[in-house]
Amino acid sequence: MKRSRGGFTLIEMVAAVAASAFVFAAGTILVVSSMRMQKQILSDASRVNDARVVLTMIENLASDGAIAPPVHNDDNVEIKNTSTPSTTVLKYDVTKKTIYAGENNDTPLMEDVKNFTATVDGLLLKVKITDSNGEEFSTSVYCRSWAPELSEIKDSLNSTNPTEGNSRYELISTAFGQLGSTGKIIGDTKSFTDWYREKVTTTGTWDDSTAWCGCFVSWCIAQLNTNATSEPMFATVSDGVKYFRENSKYILPNDTSKSPIPGDVIFFDKDNKTTVTDDRFDTGNSNPLTPDHTGIVLKVDDDMVYTIEGNNRHKQVAFGTYELTDPIIIGYGQLEWNT
Repeated sequence: MKRSRGGFTLIEMVAAVAASAFVFAAGTILVVSSMRMQKQILSDASRVNDARVVLTMIENLASDGAIAPPVHNDDNVEIKNTSTPSTTVLKYDVTKKTIYAGENNDTPLMEDVKNFTATVDGLLLKVKITDSNGEEFSTSVYCRSWAPELSEIKDSLNSTNPTEGNSRYELISTAFGQLGSTGKIIGDTKSFTDWYREKVTTTGTWDDSTAWCGCFVSWCIAQLNTNATSEPMFATVSDGVKYFRENSKYILPNDTSKSPIPGDVIFFDKDNKTTVTDDRFDTGNSNPLTPDHTGIVLKVDDDMVYTIEGNNRHKQVAFGTYELTDPIIIGYGQLEWNT
C-alpha cells in the first residue's frame, strides 16, 4: 500500500487509534486503582480510628473505676458503668455487627465488626475487636471496681467469729485463685468436671460438655481445711439445692430474718420470675423451680450481692453482680462451719 503524501496508511491510523485507546484504558485503570487504593486506605484508617475510640472509652472507664463486669446475652454484649442504677455505656449488637455508644443504638461507634469479646481474667478485662477483614484490635485493663480487696472481706468476716471467718475467707480466696479459668483447674492438669467425675461413686454422665458451675463450687469447698465439716458434692444444681434444704441450711431470698454472708453458696433459676417459696421446690407444684446455676457469695453491700461463679460469662470463672431482689436468685446455702 502506498503512503499518500503527508498522510498515514489505514493500518498506521488503526494502530495509532489502538495505541491511544490502550494508553487511555491503562490510564483509566490506573486512576480507578488509585482511587480504590485511596478509598481502602481511608477505610482502613477509619476502622483503626473507630477501634481506638472504642478501646479508649473502655480504658478511661476502667481507670476511673467506673466499669462493671460485661454482660453477655444472645443478641449483644453490654458494658455498663458502676452507677446506681447502672447504665449501658457501650453495646455490641451481634445481628447488626455494630458497636454502639449507650443502650439505644443511637450512636454507632464502629461498624462491620465480625466479633467483639470482653472476657474476665481476675481483675482484668480483656477486650478484642475483630473487623470484617479479620484485623484485630485489643486492650487489657485493670478494673479495680470489680471486687473489694480480700483483706477487707477477711476483716469483716473475722469481726464476729474469727474461726468461722477464716474458713469462709479460705473458701473465697480459693475461688479467687481460679478467676479466669475456662474449666481447667489452675495449677492442675484436670478440669473441674474431671475432678468431680473421679470423686463421685455413682454412675453419672459427667463429661467435658457438662455445665460445670456446680463442680466448681464443690471443688472449692473440698479444698477447705477441717474447719468445714459439711462438704456437699454436686454437679447438678438442683442436687445442691436439695442438699442444703435437707440439712436445714437453705435461706430463701425473701427471708428477712437471715441474710447471705460471704462464703455462702448462691443458687439461681434464670427462668424464674415470681416469688420464691418453699413449696416451689417441690415437683408437685404447678410452677416448680428449676435451679440451673450456682456460685459463691463474695460480698453483700446494701442492696447488691457480688459473687464468684464457675462457667459464668464466656464459660469462665468470673465475677457476678446482682440486686438482692433479682428474681433469678432462688436462695443461699450455708455450710456448717466448726466453731
